[in-house]
Amino acid sequence: GVRELAISHIARSVYLLMILPVFGFSSAASTLTSNLIGQKQPQLVMKVIFRSIHLALLTVLVISSFIFLFTEQLISVYSNNPELIRAGVPVLYVITIAMYFLTVSFIAFYSVSGTGKTWVSLVIEIISIIIYLVFTYFVAVLWKKPLEIVWCAEFIYFLIMGSLSFLYLKYGNWKGAEV
Repeated sequence: GVRELAISHIARSVYLLMILPVFGFSSAASTLTSNLIGQKQPQLVMKVIFRSIHLALLTVLVISSFIFLFTEQLISVYSNNPELIRAGVPVLYVITIAMYFLTVSFIAFYSVSGTGKTWVSLVIEIISIIIYLVFTYFVAVLWKKPLEIVWCAEFIYFLIMGSLSFLYLKYGNWKGAEV
């Protein structure tokens, strides 16, 4: 509906601002992964990935603390409608918590790309998106759940993406790759 769309636009806008530092850490992890493989030191890749995750999670902690403390004020930048502000709070809580999953998953996913196996990244992305879309369709269209529950699809997406990325990084044949 119109109300849900308005809330989702606000949430997406805030989400995109929160994601920016994570993109930076993810790109750095990808570059460092490629660099370590190029230096013939693949044994250091996981250490760099976990350090990147720790630094990024600290950044997300600062951002999420700000959002949890000033949720209504943040939403009021986008709308002065009290009902819209009130309805947007749970959605912002969901996406703020999802940021922790996003952080871990993006860094792992970008690191897979950094191994030079971009086709593996494509497969991980396709699988993640298909499951995400199916889940979202069921929750939003068939089951007609509240908007904050629909936004929980982010957890599914990042759990799938992160799990597949870490599985590849642990068991995949990338350590001898030429980048």
